[in-house]
Amino acid sequence: DYYIVSRTRYTNGTSSTDDLLAEGTSLEMTGFDLSDSESYNVRSVALGYESPRSEEIFVKHTGIESVDCDAEIPCGWANYPGGVRIMTASTLRSVMVYDLSGRLKMTIPSVANNDIIPLPYGVYFITAPGLTTPMRVIVEP
Repeated sequence: DYYIVSRTRYTNGTSSTDDLLAEGTSLEMTGFDLSDSESYNVRSVALGYESPRSEEIFVKHTGIESVDCDAEIPCGWANYPGGVRIMTASTLRSVMVYDLSGRLKMTIPSVANNDIIPLPYGVYFITAPGLTTPMRVIVEP
């Protein structure tokens, strides 16, 4: 059993489609920056029978371009059950946590090395003075 992912790339008004085989439940897409936008749909194949195509998903190049932790204050994060553990060379002040929609989820007066920020499952951006770009953190279930 396997999946067929149809990947359509749109570049300068033209499109090209490739069928990619996925033997598991995930498939890493590479070369996304070579197109203006892309769309995907999936079919499963089991016992020699192919399912109908899934709904098409469109992906465009928009949003935040970089979420690296290139900072005046060296910092990072690690997964922690129910949140993230912050690793920092010095205390971060006025820490703000945003969800993917840009909504402020919490403000924390200070975060020191190895402090835990409790968060529900999801992706968040953490900002603080001294961080030149937001940290993107992923909280796993």
